[in-house]
Amino acid sequence: MENTRITQLPVDPISYENRTYDRIFWGGVDSEMEDCQRRFIHGLISYYKPKRILELGVSAGGTSVAILNAAMEYGGVVHSIDVTEKMYRKPFLPVGHCVKEQLGDEVDKVWTLHIGEPAEVLRKLDLDFDFCVIDTMHAHPVETLNFISALPYLNNGAITIMHDTTVYAWMDNKHVDCFMKMFAPRLLLTSVCAEKLIPNLPSGNMNVSNIAAWQISEDTRKYCDNLFDVLYMPWEMDIADATIKAVEEIVAEKYKEDMLNKYHEAIRLNREMFVEAKCRKMGINKSHRDIPNNTVFYGAGSRMKELLSLFDEVNFDFEYKIWDKNFDKISTVGGKRVLAPNYEMRAEPGQLMVVMIEDKNIFNEIKTQFEKLNYTVYHGLNNQGFK
Repeated sequence: MENTRITQLPVDPISYENRTYDRIFWGGVDSEMEDCQRRFIHGLISYYKPKRILELGVSAGGTSVAILNAAMEYGGVVHSIDVTEKMYRKPFLPVGHCVKEQLGDEVDKVWTLHIGEPAEVLRKLDLDFDFCVIDTMHAHPVETLNFISALPYLNNGAITIMHDTTVYAWMDNKHVDCFMKMFAPRLLLTSVCAEKLIPNLPSGNMNVSNIAAWQISEDTRKYCDNLFDVLYMPWEMDIADATIKAVEEIVAEKYKEDMLNKYHEAIRLNREMFVEAKCRKMGINKSHRDIPNNTVFYGAGSRMKELLSLFDEVNFDFEYKIWDKNFDKISTVGGKRVLAPNYEMRAEPGQLMVVMIEDKNIFNEIKTQFEKLNYTVYHGLNNQGFK
């Protein structure tokens, strides 16, 4: 592979090897990249000619086509990894379907598509790579976890490309829900220690590029603690235990012990923050000390199950009565016994009832019914005054 420093390229990746790039009819490719971004990837691969390329995040396979189109010119091999078998935008289509449509069966000689958690796949492959393209879930900490998993398998001098580095700033009507979200690509780009190439490719309402590249060096490994520091920042999404475990195995095997300690602490802190956020959403705090012992919870559906799951997460011993008129059909919820409502016994002084049923009409019926028995009735745990 060519070893030129990425900051000293003698060519502009955007215009390098246009002949090869233009042989694809890109109008027929389902791609989530702009033309200039695909040319950027194609040009870097065509110039460096990496022996083995890693792609994290496939979707329809539009980027895969750009990668493979360049790699097939000189015999490069590509391993693509995605966590799902079907496209997230079009679940009736398989991940990577564009590849065969554009490049035919000949691509089988150089391309392997892996379905699974990237950390698990990388450990099983145990291969070294000269080039990496990351375009996965843009919710923090996904792409930082992706890169932490991939770094031990990337050679010094390897090029890494990060897409959607400004996607959080989209503010047009179509993508308005993205505003102030999806920081993961920018966080990774900012935290990694490496020589970086950020091309002059304005995208959307930003004056900076929505794609960038960096080159792996000994400094990238030496200052990898930056990556683990980023994990302390509040996560935009919870991460499955299986993913946490898969990345942990790589960190334990490939990184120093202090990085594993940071990894564990970042996970602990964020898990606590997620539980606290769930508690606030449910209208309670983590102590639950102010819920009177004689409180009755009415309703054994999904909301009650969610509450019991939350209590289980914070190790709260739930000993309250659960009532539901369908007690004969729903004998338990979350491992707790469901009882028949008592429509005759009057409430104790100050006794509360918390109705865990979303339908407001049903709630009002229950409220009217049990207020006659002197219960103070609340709709869920929100706004009920517990501290």
